Amino acid sequence: LKVDASSATEVNLNAGQNARYTFDGVAGSALQLLWTNNTLGDGNSGTNNCTYLYVYKPDGTRLIATDVTQCESDRPGKVVSLGKLPVGGTYRVEVLPNNLDAGQFKLHLRTANSGTALATDGTPKSADVADQELGYFKFTGVAGKSYRVTLSGLVFTPGVNSPNVMAYLYKPDGTSITSCTFTTTKLTCDLAASYFSVDGTYGLVFTPKFQNAAKFDASLTKL
Repeated sequence: LKVDASSATEVNLNAGQNARYTFDGVAGSALQLLWTNNTLGDGNSGTNNCTYLYVYKPDGTRLIATDVTQCESDRPGKVVSLGKLPVGGTYRVEVLPNNLDAGQFKLHLRTANSGTALATDGTPKSADVADQELGYFKFTGVAGKSYRVTLSGLVFTPGVNSPNVMAYLYKPDGTSITSCTFTTTKLTCDLAASYFSVDGTYGLVFTPKFQNAAKFDASLTKL
């Protein structure tokens, strides 16, 4: 995997196969791994198999202590926060499906919070986020300030299973701070000043509920 490649790596697995990738890490660099478009399954609608993703440091120990999973019943796009890498060297990413599962997914290794720039003066940005994809944005946050996120024109397709959009806020080091839920009747979310401990580039990632696409205009204002 290459950091900030122009497009995601598309992975196709047959039953019984795992995926293993490496990337060159620089000590202190903050990275996020975008895991999207997971179609792995065994063809049986009665099962709810899960896929596991692990990231290993150059010494072979796990970089992320907790398991990262996507299960068939609920697998929207996911940001895997790697934080600031502790050492330089070759890191390893492994994706392990259930033994009988086959299908596809995408991996995109990004510098943390390197999405589309979102102004803090209320200027809207349009987003058209497909099912299992991510609306990946960034903005310049000021320590001790609070902000309001507003969505307008929110439309879900096909609009099944009580659809919503989750918005996840990420620190400048790429780790998660908090999240908000948006629906067609709840279109604002206030981000408290306590979330902004330092000046820097923060991430704001929108994820539609599984099996739905979402189209909206997003704006951000200081409070």
